[in-house]
Amino acid sequence: MNSRRRFQALLLVGLVLALASFAITYFSFVYLHPVEKSEPKLLPRLFPFSEGSGEDLTRSGAVVVRKVFYAKSKLEVEERGTLPTELVGLTRAELAIHLKNGIIERFTPSEIVIREVRNELAPLHASRRFLGIDGGYVAVFRGVPGLAYEVAETTDIPVNMLPPQEVSDLQKGITVYNDKNLMEVLMSLSSLAFAD
Repeated sequence: MNSRRRFQALLLVGLVLALASFAITYFSFVYLHPVEKSEPKLLPRLFPFSEGSGEDLTRSGAVVVRKVFYAKSKLEVEERGTLPTELVGLTRAELAIHLKNGIIERFTPSEIVIREVRNELAPLHASRRFLGIDGGYVAVFRGVPGLAYEVAETTDIPVNMLPPQEVSDLQKGITVYNDKNLMEVLMSLSSLAFAD
């Protein structure tokens, strides 16, 4: 027997075995697991926790895990809490309607995992401020220099009128700790830039 006929024979045997396997699986399902006439469809039998079965409703005290990815910080933060009482007794689909942001990643009656993406700084970064350069002017930034930040406000202090050391400090980012400290540093830079 040449190699071409041997290949054809093996292909035929494989096809017959696949068809036989499908037929056995189909008939064993139909005859060993008959569907009663009162059941309108197969879904409740195939998926016992599907909608409407009563098993997939949120419970009181369910844990809600919210995984929030803050795009500007490139950081994921996990927040845990309990399900609000007004959301108890809902199915996965009903709960999804109530979500303003995010998608349900995992759903059980006692734990719901929600994944969300926010195009903002993480709270850890947004609570910090520093001075830097934006468009040739001194600017106030929210965030962490060189890591994650956004412009909060641009001042009218031109960088090209500042001494080299202050420009170097601004390029690295001058951290400010509170409003008083911010005003002091801005007044100092302003007096250097606009000195006669």
